[in-house]
Amino acid sequence: MTTEPQKKKKKRPVSPEVEGETAATREHEEVAKELREEKKQETAEEAAKAGSNPLARFAPIGFAAIGAVMLVIFGRSFLDASIGVLAAVAVVMLLAIFALWNSIRMLTGEMPVPEELAAAELRGTVPRAEKKRSILRALKDLENEHALGKIDDEDFKVVAGRYREEAKNLLRELDTEVAVYLPKAEALIQKHLKQKGLTQDPSPFCFRCFW
Repeated sequence: MTTEPQKKKKKRPVSPEVEGETAATREHEEVAKELREEKKQETAEEAAKAGSNPLARFAPIGFAAIGAVMLVIFGRSFLDASIGVLAAVAVVMLLAIFALWNSIRMLTGEMPVPEELAAAELRGTVPRAEKKRSILRALKDLENEHALGKIDDEDFKVVAGRYREEAKNLLRELDTEVAVYLPKAEALIQKHLKQKGLTQDPSPFCFRCFW
């Protein structure tokens, strides 16, 4: 009894549209991963730089010395004050000086910014920057594949249309964010024009039309 050989199942060809969407998803993930790695590397470099700074290393000793000097000065000025009050004043001054010192180090780049502040600052901009970069890259790759004949005209129009629609939605989101600041910008412009005596212009400047 002979058995017929089983026929191998042929894989269904993947349409260029699906391939384009998969490539775009991979690009989103790669861009996000690159940004996370860059952020970690920058944080590590800033931490190493802050640790190697001799000023940062001997800052606690300096604060202690300043506190001792202030305690002596205030002790001589207020002989009737108790030791507890003088110690409390010295501690408050030390904390204020330490906070000011850390702020200066952050501004000069000697101390890394806390991750909470960095995340709060980039929470709204980084996702849109990633999305914008991935859309532009996907459109460029799609145009190259279409020029090489790997994608026909019909599929190119469908996939490119989706990318362009995503780009339009992204621009609408950015416009919505900017719209909050438009009244204030218009008020500043009108104030400047009034100071220059240009408010009698029959066609005043419109910031919304300009934007």
